[in-house]
Amino acid sequence: MNTLRQNGISRIWHTAPLHYLGFIARSRALKSKARLRSEGFEEWHFRSTTHATDERLGFSNVVHLFNRRGPRILLQKLQWGLPHVEISVPAHTLEGDAYLLCWYNVARNRGTFIEDPSRGYIQSPFRLPVALTVGEKHSLLRSTTSARHVEVLVTDALQLPDETEVTVFGEWDMGVTREVLRGLGLPWEVAHRTHIAYGPSLSRRLEVEEFLHRSISDAGWRGDGMEYDRRRL
Repeated sequence: MNTLRQNGISRIWHTAPLHYLGFIARSRALKSKARLRSEGFEEWHFRSTTHATDERLGFSNVVHLFNRRGPRILLQKLQWGLPHVEISVPAHTLEGDAYLLCWYNVARNRGTFIEDPSRGYIQSPFRLPVALTVGEKHSLLRSTTSARHVEVLVTDALQLPDETEVTVFGEWDMGVTREVLRGLGLPWEVAHRTHIAYGPSLSRRLEVEEFLHRSISDAGWRGDGMEYDRRRL
């Protein structure tokens, strides 16, 4: 049993724009920025407000997940009417302790941190403290409130198992997501959360559908620059 499960964490969560689901589902993997770049995705594929921070702080070669659902950035995106999903997998998907933990929100951090047993320590190539050893992970998790989102970092890529679950936040989103998964023959469950204020415009829904159709039908396509931090409104 890995340290996450020993600390009562049964699933881990990743947030993504709904229109990226085609890329994720086709590859059955969540991939780091460095890995995606090596596969031909351009810089404009990544969040314009955070990818430079990831690079500067040494986190471009890890996949970012959380110990619990519903990070603040997701709720904010949904309130803006931007279609997103949460992708979760059982914690046992991570073999042993083949991951790092970061108490800090990497995307929002500006280089301010504390190194101690409850936060972790600076370890190359990272410029924020991370928990690397089993002892450090236990210490961080046991000193963290259950309401806090801790980043679970997986090097390079995380292969997604049959037990993967995709959470959506609207009826339209559910239909689109099920169509994507059905078309690719994936057995992933789709869950629907209804208590979050969210309502994408018709134009937003149409552009997501067009993006998903192309990402599924054309295996060589790498997107068209549709990235919500540039196109919030």
